[in-house]
Amino acid sequence: MRNLYNNIDHLHNNITSICIPYGPKYTAKFYMENNNPQCILYDETNKIHKNIYCSYNPILCLGTTLYGTVVNNIFICEDIIYYKNKKINIPLKKKITLIEYILDNYINECNSKYVYNFKLPYMTNREPFLEISNLTYYIHSILQIKYNPSTFLLSNLFGYFVIKKHPCKYELYELYTKNNDDISLYDNAYINDIKTNYFVRKLFNNKKHYKNIEYSDDEDNVSQIINERNIICLYIPSHKKWKPYKINKSNRIDSIKKIIYIEKKFT
Repeated sequence: MRNLYNNIDHLHNNITSICIPYGPKYTAKFYMENNNPQCILYDETNKIHKNIYCSYNPILCLGTTLYGTVVNNIFICEDIIYYKNKKINIPLKKKITLIEYILDNYINECNSKYVYNFKLPYMTNREPFLEISNLTYYIHSILQIKYNPSTFLLSNLFGYFVIKKHPCKYELYELYTKNNDDISLYDNAYINDIKTNYFVRKLFNNKKHYKNIEYSDDEDNVSQIINERNIICLYIPSHKKWKPYKINKSNRIDSIKKIIYIEKKFT
C-alpha cells in the first residue's frame, strides 16, 4: 500500500493479512478523452504509460485511480487514490471495502488474453505463510489490517540453501547449508503440493541438448550434469519446515547459524 506503513518482525494473530505481490508497481487511471472512456496503466518504476483493454463501466471515468501490481495481465489492486475525482483518504479497511465494491459493480472479468482483469490481493485470517507458498505468484510483503497498519517483509523468512536430489529415494530432496567451511546436510525440503513438486523437478530436469553433448566426453552422462541447485526456501513456522520457494540467482548460501536463528525467532 504505497510504502506508507512501518515494517514489523512478527505478525499478529487473528488479524486479516493482505498478501502484497512482488513486482513493479502501477497506477491504473480511468478517464475520458475526446468523449471516449480510457484506462491507462502507468509503470511507476520505468515511468511508462500505456493504454490497456479492460471491461468496465464508464462511470469510473469520472476520475478513478487504482494502485497495485500487474501479474500476468491481472491488476492486483492494493490501494485506491481517487474515486469519482475525489481524493481517497480513509482507513485501510474502508479502502479495501471500496475497492471490492468497485470490482464487484463496475469492472467485469474477461477471459481474453488481451484484456486486463482487476482483482483484490489474496487475504486470510490464518497464519498466511503456508497459503502464500501455494500462490501462483511471489509475495513481497504481508500487510495487516488494523488501527495502525504495518507490513511484514516475506524476506524475513527466507533461507538460502543448496538443494540436492536424494541419491536413492525418488522425489526426496535435501537442503544443505554452510557449516564453517563445509556444505553439510541440514534437512529434507518440505514439499506438500503439486506446485512445489513441479518447481523442484524442473530444477533437475536435465534433458539432453546438442550443446551439452558436444562438450561432454560421455553422452550417457549428460543427464547427470545438474545434481544440485541454489534456491531460496520459505520457512513455515507452523510446520517447522523449509519449503522451496524460488531460484536463488545470487548463489548465496546461508550458514547453519543463520537458519537456526530464523527458526527460533519465528517458531
